[in-house]
Amino acid sequence: MQQKSELPEGWALIPLSKTVEILDNRRVPVNSTEREKRIGTVPYYGATGQVGWIDDFLFDEELLLLGEDGAPFFDRTKSVAYIIKGKSWVNNHAHVLRAINEVTTNVFLKYYLNSFDFHDFVTGTTRYKLNQGSMKVIPITLPPLHEQHRIVAAIEALFARMDATNEKLDRVPEIMKAFRQAVLAAACDGRLTEKWRKENPSVKNPDDYLREVADFRIKCSKKDELKFKTVSELDVCDLSELPDSWLWAPSNVIFSYVTSGSRGWAKYYSDTGSIFLRIGNLDRNSIYLQLKDIQRVTPPDNAEGKRTRIQKDDILISITADVGSVGYISEELGDAYINQHIALARPVQNLNPKYTAYFLHSQTGGKRQFEKLHRGATKIGLGLDDIRSIAVPLPPLPEQQEIVRRVDALFAFANSVEAKVAAAREKTEILRQSILAKAFSGELVPTEAEIARQEGRGYESAGELMGRIRKEGKVSAK
Repeated sequence: MQQKSELPEGWALIPLSKTVEILDNRRVPVNSTEREKRIGTVPYYGATGQVGWIDDFLFDEELLLLGEDGAPFFDRTKSVAYIIKGKSWVNNHAHVLRAINEVTTNVFLKYYLNSFDFHDFVTGTTRYKLNQGSMKVIPITLPPLHEQHRIVAAIEALFARMDATNEKLDRVPEIMKAFRQAVLAAACDGRLTEKWRKENPSVKNPDDYLREVADFRIKCSKKDELKFKTVSELDVCDLSELPDSWLWAPSNVIFSYVTSGSRGWAKYYSDTGSIFLRIGNLDRNSIYLQLKDIQRVTPPDNAEGKRTRIQKDDILISITADVGSVGYISEELGDAYINQHIALARPVQNLNPKYTAYFLHSQTGGKRQFEKLHRGATKIGLGLDDIRSIAVPLPPLPEQQEIVRRVDALFAFANSVEAKVAAAREKTEILRQSILAKAFSGELVPTEAEIARQEGRGYESAGELMGRIRKEGKVSAK
């Protein structure tokens, strides 16, 4: 709490209870079950905002709500106080306040409370609570009324500029998402390496390269004979036209091994042990795994336990929910397995597996084909035959490697842009708090005392204001 001598000239230190009417006794909590029977058009408010709708109202005016329990009291990036207008219903998780017009305004108090340090005023360890007694004695550094209005106007003007900036920053992730897909589209139809091909013409016939891939695929198989789809059997009518040195390759040639994950492994779950990848570990917007929420297993020591063990450079594909998400195993994960909602596709070794993963992740490439195969009212996912039926554009191996290098570089650029945006967003929140700190220390706008001296006139200080309205009986002397 600031000492009185530290306050700007003309300001006063006033307990919150002297600046507002407290309407908590008019609150009525209604549990969710009862509200389901009473759904209407009136907003139902709680600690941090609207939490539902109801068929009646308790208030019909502008009010200031301040969280009582469950509010983010110690997170300066979030609000603990907010304003509601019109018909409303408030539960018992928010204090209901109405600013005394002659003293202050709801909006001034909202900004003040959202910058206030509540550490000495709330109780609890996991769910913090601001009881009414503590709320009443929150110290408000109160300027003269005209100065309050100028402070609010300055805050809102600056916040409006920050909000406009944040709106632009908020669009960047979608722009980067579209940028990445544009990069993949250009990578998988030859545009990304068009100049590179002219400088590095292929000396190998594309049919010869496909035959080499197929021969390697046969060597990987334990079967005496394999039947591959021919290029003419592939449905490529709505896919991109390829450069002369490329051709469409059937994925049953590209993949030496395709399988689905293990079922019924819940009995093998453990707190330690091998990684068990689930569909939530695949990222719809990236080929890299999300390894924050990992299930562990003690796998069975049998054929089933070995069948779904993943290796470096394997490609994972979601085959049920969110069909077509792709994960690339970029590094050794040790013992790691997949569940039944994921398919494992292992590319042959004489092509670049990351290039294949990028193609399958492309919205105009693999994902389009997965969606087409998944289409249908009765089909609930992709089958392993679907995974083997994808048409993959096959450039010469050196060009695959160059494509991966360029895609990686462009994606790294996109990542750096997103990191800078995130840092900028963080700075705007810090700046927002800095603005509020200056506002409530008398540094954001000229004080009423300074303006009065410049204009050669008197003014009513906050202390004088409180004394006058106390005499008029508009606030309690207690």
